[in-house]
Amino acid sequence: MRKSVANRERGRKKILIYGYTRVNFGDDLFFKILVERYPDVEFYMLAEEDYSQIIRCDNFHSMRRNRINKIFASHIPYQFYLHRFDAVICIGGSIFMEMGTSGSNRIVRFLLKYKRKFPSVPIYIVGSNYGPEQTMAFRESVKELFTLVESVTLRDSVSHNIFKDNPRVAYAPDVIFQLALESKGDVQNNIVGFSLIDLPSRQSLSQYNEQYEKFILHHISNAIAEGKSIRLFSFCNYESDNLVCERIVAQLGEEEQKCVEIVTYDGEIESFLNSLKEVDLLYASRFHAAILGISMQIPTIPVVYSDKTINVLFDLRYKGDIVDIRSLGEITRDLTIQVMERRVIDELIKSSQNHFRLIDELVTQR
Repeated sequence: MRKSVANRERGRKKILIYGYTRVNFGDDLFFKILVERYPDVEFYMLAEEDYSQIIRCDNFHSMRRNRINKIFASHIPYQFYLHRFDAVICIGGSIFMEMGTSGSNRIVRFLLKYKRKFPSVPIYIVGSNYGPEQTMAFRESVKELFTLVESVTLRDSVSHNIFKDNPRVAYAPDVIFQLALESKGDVQNNIVGFSLIDLPSRQSLSQYNEQYEKFILHHISNAIAEGKSIRLFSFCNYESDNLVCERIVAQLGEEEQKCVEIVTYDGEIESFLNSLKEVDLLYASRFHAAILGISMQIPTIPVVYSDKTINVLFDLRYKGDIVDIRSLGEITRDLTIQVMERRVIDELIKSSQNHFRLIDELVTQR
């Protein structure tokens, strides 16, 4: 470590970020919000990618997982490397989903193991929802974890109600509201946006793909016929959002294709966000596309694939139509859209601060 960096870090808290590090736009916004909120904390992240090219802050340090393998090879214990942190912040949205039938998943196992090894190092779980679950054993393992960590903030009331008897668990609106983005205003750019997900790569959703793509194609063709330009947004290439964008374009006519632009998130947060801000209407399959559209007062049609989005929209008292991929029905029906009042959005921004209330206290401790 360079001497200047070492001098800067001396006496400052060091926190390990644990989250989904696959260049997913929603999760990367979480990391950005966290790191920028605490400029006097040194944050470290273990990731598959070089996240220093995504979170470009002087107080953020990214270490590739293949470098961790080298640490193993040099006989420096992994536990020792972790133990030097003042806290661990596990931040993410859908991080407590049961995978398979084992009654556990990687995040739960890691955090339980870490907390048992180093009980004095606080762990904060920020911004998640719970489920879906397949076994009660999984729920019990998550309950155990939630009794051991310092605090848990969940982003929907349905998740919170499962663990409401635990005083360490609280509810707050999604972390992304803390971006406090300005409203789009009355400027019209003649652009309709579609945030898409790849259903064939999701075993539980693949059966709905044909109807889903028909729905998307129908509304793209209608928008083009009305003289609109189209932007298809890929929030996460690792999860094949880019592939469904390409499939949709391939099914359009030659003239229609000229009206379509694919916008792929590649780690350039501001550029991708600016492209999203410019749309006049947003069909949001990605959870955070819906949250961002609502927060910027962009007319947004949630096209949901799981109950997590429905639960959050219920908490937000969203009154517009919600299109459920799992029961699409008539794809040509008229849809009602609610644009939330700025007053309501400002309240959500304020309430979302509660995700970091106890971390604020930690950071100010000497």
